[in-house]
Amino acid sequence: MPLRSIRHIRLLAAVLAALLWLIAPAPAASAGEAEPAAVRIGYYKNAIFQKGAQPGVARSGYAYEYCLKIAEYAGWKYEYVYGSFGELYDRLLKGEIDLLAGLARTEDRTGRIGYPEHPMGEMPYLLMKRQGDSRLSADPASLSGMSIGAVDGAPAAELEAWLARHGAMARIRRFSSPAELYQAFGRSGAEENRLDAFVAMDGGALMRSRAEAVLAFGLADYYLCTAASRPDLLAELNAAQAHLQAEEPLWLGALRMKHYPGTLADAPRPQGRRPGLHRTGACASAAWPTTFPTAAPMPRDRPPAWCATSLPAC
Repeated sequence: MPLRSIRHIRLLAAVLAALLWLIAPAPAASAGEAEPAAVRIGYYKNAIFQKGAQPGVARSGYAYEYCLKIAEYAGWKYEYVYGSFGELYDRLLKGEIDLLAGLARTEDRTGRIGYPEHPMGEMPYLLMKRQGDSRLSADPASLSGMSIGAVDGAPAAELEAWLARHGAMARIRRFSSPAELYQAFGRSGAEENRLDAFVAMDGGALMRSRAEAVLAFGLADYYLCTAASRPDLLAELNAAQAHLQAEEPLWLGALRMKHYPGTLADAPRPQGRRPGLHRTGACASAAWPTTFPTAAPMPRDRPPAWCATSLPAC
């Protein structure tokens, strides 16, 4: 056979092979490479923490990005379930959703939901009052007879315990979400329906123009939690957090500074100076102010809580 004919046959075979490769259907993924089942994650609106809590609206916020990063390491695909925090927490207990972000660790929740080994971050519980309200001070006695708002759950329980320890007879009003709490604090009305103070959920950042810190009465860690019926997800979550911490140790601090560039150090105060800023690790932290009263000594061997991740109190 002439050499030219052999070359033509080889060229034609190559072209046919290329065409077959282009039009052939992609091979089905093997069992080990199957696309992971969707993980149902509860998503509620909470200021900077989670935005876009409804279908068709772009999602953003600290928790949104944190959960996406965890999904990268865990190999998860999310199915978002929207609602209020209270609704979604009930669904988590029933196993109707798999994950929910921003939960504090409490005794009554132990065994009912899955807590990972590492929190999403920590935040201080702070009592905020209206600017210029001289009735309230760091003296617990000044809170007697006052109406104080708190999101139902860990912050309300922590406030109740602290008031009891100090014999302050304040009235606690519980709210289902930070949004409801802020709206109630901002409303004017009859004295008996007016909030005198509230427990800050996000450092009071959104209320800074109208509120000032009175005192700090504790610290709380917050978690991305799983339904009790999903120990498999809890194991994957622990592994993902460990990998994130090992491979990107500065990522969490950078995320916090991205979404919470303003800190409690910037909150208005009735007297004294603003605390000085210094650098610690991946984020700027504020030196513990001498004029900022605390209800209990804070640890000095780590940056103040407002350098750490600020999360909603739920």
